[in-house]
Amino acid sequence: MSDQQPVELTIYGRDGCHLCDVAEQVLLDAQLQWNFRLIKVDIDTSDELFKRFLERIPVVELAGATLFEFDVDRARLDDVLADAGTMRFDR
Repeated sequence: MSDQQPVELTIYGRDGCHLCDVAEQVLLDAQLQWNFRLIKVDIDTSDELFKRFLERIPVVELAGATLFEFDVDRARLDDVLADAGTMRFDR
């Protein structure tokens, strides 16, 4: 059994953002196949986050690097998770 920790993806968004809801659902669906931790950050909780992300949400990051802005491409997400060595669940 591996001691490897799951990778962490962070999604930045805010309540009432339809694109954020759609992107989050893509990530939640991906969690059914991939072992990763999803961290949800509401940009309305910080002036700095609000200024940094408002015009780009949703934003998805892996290890501080931006993977997606505005939407999540599921095929690319699968490639990124595979390249990161993320464990894939058997179906």
